[in-house]
Amino acid sequence: IWINANEVPGNGLDDDGNGYVDDVNGWDFANQTNRVYDEELAYDEWHGTHIAGIIAADQNNEKGISGIAPDAKIMVLKVFQNGTA
Repeated sequence: IWINANEVPGNGLDDDGNGYVDDVNGWDFANQTNRVYDEELAYDEWHGTHIAGIIAADQNNEKGISGIAPDAKIMVLKVFQNGTA
């Protein structure tokens, strides 16, 4: 998972000046928050996780899948909520 190295986690500031506070691991545009995963909404969030695995899964690790871009970094950006963008 991509990490925003220019952001200090949990300090409540937009350290990198991009307009998003504490966006260390991505951004939830549906709710305008830095909370990119909610266990209570796991059913609503499975699609992106599945696609990220297809894209960036490690190769040659005997797990049964090889990603199409195993060296890719995944940036978490939530744009859908309850199937609506």
